[in-house]
Amino acid sequence: MNSLDVTTAISASQYLKPIAKPQFGAVLVAGGGGKLGGEVVRRLVASVSLGRYRHVALMATEDFHAAMAGVKVLPVTQAVADWLPLKPKDRIQTAVVMFEPPRMFYARERTIWTPYPSELPALAKWLYASGIRHLVVVLPHQPGMLPAALQQGLASLDEQVVTTLGFERVIFMRMAQTDIAVKTGNYLERVANWMLGIGKYMIPANQAPLRVTQIANLVEQVLQTAPAGNFVIPPSGELPKAWGLRELVD
Repeated sequence: MNSLDVTTAISASQYLKPIAKPQFGAVLVAGGGGKLGGEVVRRLVASVSLGRYRHVALMATEDFHAAMAGVKVLPVTQAVADWLPLKPKDRIQTAVVMFEPPRMFYARERTIWTPYPSELPALAKWLYASGIRHLVVVLPHQPGMLPAALQQGLASLDEQVVTTLGFERVIFMRMAQTDIAVKTGNYLERVANWMLGIGKYMIPANQAPLRVTQIANLVEQVLQTAPAGNFVIPPSGELPKAWGLRELVD
């Protein structure tokens, strides 16, 4: 049995290179003024502190001082068609797009820019022209209303256009609306809402809507682990088996 040559082992170790972590530059957030958007931004800022991103660029219609370290405000106008591509020095390679309305009772959140679903093709073209190559689009919908076939594929021509622009990764996340409370003083309306709410117990367990914190966690998980290609994440949050990942656990 040959003994280990310590000198040779030390010499060989000098040629070993550590496994490089993926670097996606800065990450841009569109539609970060709602409850989900705030949670997504918070988690992305935590990723900045871990060195995964350079900073978080938060799109807003007015410039303001961001309270959280790692966040830079990106002022934009309302019309996407008027935007010029970002300069290479911004080094933004990843984008998260959400359509959740901002929380209007917070002054800063009211200024955060939120796209309309119809603006997705134009926004995606601008993102690609700005050098962004990794795109996650969070598409909320009411649970149980989306056909199973559309949960597994592209739901509209607009989404198909986005996948043909040349992004390295495009992930559509069909998350269900959650934490929506309907308040009314009318007795008959309360009874009607209660009766309609019974239907939520008929939704299969694998299609139950995720909570805001779970969706935000899933967004971060997808950004860090999704391979190149186009993917659709169903409301259950179940990731493709080919990724070799377990399902989301709160």
